[in-house]
Amino acid sequence: MSRRRGKRQRQRDAQLLGLLLAVGTGIAVVVAVVHWLLVHWWVLVVVLVLAVFAGAGWLCRRQEAAAWERVMRLHECPHRLLGGSSDLLAAIPHLQQVVDRYRSGGTSCCCAAEAVSVPPAILLR
Repeated sequence: MSRRRGKRQRQRDAQLLGLLLAVGTGIAVVVAVVHWLLVHWWVLVVVLVLAVFAGAGWLCRRQEAAAWERVMRLHECPHRLLGGSSDLLAAIPHLQQVVDRYRSGGTSCCCAAEAVSVPPAILLR
């Protein structure tokens, strides 16, 4: 039984040695990279400038997408909005005029995806 214990101990020692070598190698690589970056400091400046431009572009695109989302929500087809809450018509003053115009004329819907003639009967639901 003591033989098995010795074999397990050797395996643990080998694993510990491997782990220590991996940690030592990792530390050596980090020290080498930091030293290289200190010598070539301009690389950090270039990376920082690129990161700032990328972040600004991402933020601008995100704000633009949010603005388009608000526009699309405000300009949904009036017949869709009529099924919803009446508070929506009070919250958007010009929407009541748009709804009245579509109710009176039976003109085509304002949605590009549903560019068909909408009869007044549908709008009055």
